[in-house]
Amino acid sequence: MKRAANISRLALQDMRHEPAHVLCIVALIAGVLAPLMLMFAIKSGVMDTLIGALRENPNMRRIDIIGNHDFNEKHLADLSLWPELTFVAPEERSIARHLNVRKVGARGYQRMTLISSAAGDPLLPPDLKLEKGQIAVSAPLANLFELAEGDRIEVRAARGDPPTARLAMELQVVHIVRRGWLEGRAGLAPFAFVSDIEAFYDGYALPQFDLSEGRDLSERGIHYENFRIYTRDIRDVAPVESRLEQVLGVTVHSRVAEIEPLLQLDRDIDRALTVLTVCAGIGLAAALTALFWASVERKRLTLSLLSLMGVPPFSLALFPIVQALAFALAGGVAAVLIFLAGVVAFDALFAGQLAAGSRQIAPIQPVMLLSVIGGLVAVALLASAFAAKRAFGIEPATVIRSGA
Repeated sequence: MKRAANISRLALQDMRHEPAHVLCIVALIAGVLAPLMLMFAIKSGVMDTLIGALRENPNMRRIDIIGNHDFNEKHLADLSLWPELTFVAPEERSIARHLNVRKVGARGYQRMTLISSAAGDPLLPPDLKLEKGQIAVSAPLANLFELAEGDRIEVRAARGDPPTARLAMELQVVHIVRRGWLEGRAGLAPFAFVSDIEAFYDGYALPQFDLSEGRDLSERGIHYENFRIYTRDIRDVAPVESRLEQVLGVTVHSRVAEIEPLLQLDRDIDRALTVLTVCAGIGLAAALTALFWASVERKRLTLSLLSLMGVPPFSLALFPIVQALAFALAGGVAAVLIFLAGVVAFDALFAGQLAAGSRQIAPIQPVMLLSVIGGLVAVALLASAFAAKRAFGIEPATVIRSGA
């Protein structure tokens, strides 16, 4: 252990006497690594921003089943178990999911489409679950009546021609869905409420709303016309779309045509960067191997003298290995510093083109930096192996006799 510490100290002191040589190797390492790190960071920043924008819009993860069908509770239960799906809401009868609505105190009613919701609805904040008497409205409907959270709206419905039964109540607006996420004059309400409205249109009595006329609600069978389906991630849209068509025998529609080209571009860039990294790594390893080998050749006489002084071959082999580690760490630090300067430059250069709250052009990723340093150390150790073998096999007598 003491011998290893001594030879390590000698190796580092030797580097201090060759500042030009050290600077050249450090510059070589930094010159190879810094551009690679910047390319990975730019790719990550640009692609994460583009893909993140898609992920942010829940409608990019929505899959629509085309047409009206006859689904049941088993279909709903089975879909709820699919790990790729994050939300499935049943829809009973689209033709009946309509109400006349207006803001309390306003004049005139407008037609509103009612959509069933439940816990985890992607169109709502994560911590919001609609309760009885609550509703979340679309931006167009909110703009029409100048609604704000906390306002109350009146809803009315009638059945029969002429109407034989009427339904009227007030609901509290607890959320306004982000513009573009819910189109048209629409509102999200608990599934039980939407189901009651549909039962009303179907001629059933609703004692909970003081409507005693009509068929007994217990006689009503539950059948679903459709489902509102969202996947966990945009990468799940294509496989889930195919699986739905196979399992349910339906035709579906999604935004996969917008998603797949971007995901394919992300994969293509990853492959290109991987090839570039491998080539750069091979080139750097070859250059360092030649430099470390040449360094041992230049110092054969010094190493021979150390051998004659009692330093064993294993300790001599440590000489180029210790220097390789030092070069790797110094070059890695230099590369990181250049990379950080590049990040600042890119952010300043494209500052005017970034939207408020958007990600950096080249984000700093500690995991990537540590991976690069770790890879560099591995390449340096591999490159020093040949030089270490050369130092291990030095014959002092032969070297001294030759004078070199």
